[in-house]
Amino acid sequence: MVQYVAFLRGINVAGKWVKMEDVRKQMGSAGFENVETYIQSGNVFFDSQDKNEKTVQDKVARVISKLVGSEIEVAVFPRVELRVLLKANPFTKINAKPEDKKTIIFLVKDPREAKLPLFSTQKDIEVFYYRNRIALAISRKSNGKYDYPTALLESKWGVPATTRFWHTFENMLNEMK
Repeated sequence: MVQYVAFLRGINVAGKWVKMEDVRKQMGSAGFENVETYIQSGNVFFDSQDKNEKTVQDKVARVISKLVGSEIEVAVFPRVELRVLLKANPFTKINAKPEDKKTIIFLVKDPREAKLPLFSTQKDIEVFYYRNRIALAISRKSNGKYDYPTALLESKWGVPATTRFWHTFENMLNEMK
């Protein structure tokens, strides 16, 4: 049995509303076990007998897309891999200011090329880490606001992605044993 985490892209925004209770039910009906969700933004913990991450990701995408009624991008990772990243915390190795937003970006598939560091035109976003379909970025305030790195990464690397704040990622993994 493998413990996984699925990150759903675009759930409960832009008209793609779904109750997490319904997500849990549908995932359970599809054969996944111990399904739990964390907050309303599409974070799903579950277990599967299937050890093939890509097969599991495709199955979750089909289940969620059917539930929502439109195609949903999904990034699935073994929970153990995420815990290793959390413990390593690459943010401690860069020069980030306390007001900078730390984000983790989950890619649906590997990009053909992932050049680092990657900066936005205004230099307010810096993607500084990439490994196994996971990127880390710092967002700095520009013109009174913070931009998310998702659009930058998707446009430069050509793959769908979904972003979470690092502190949300920390809380989620620490709360979901």
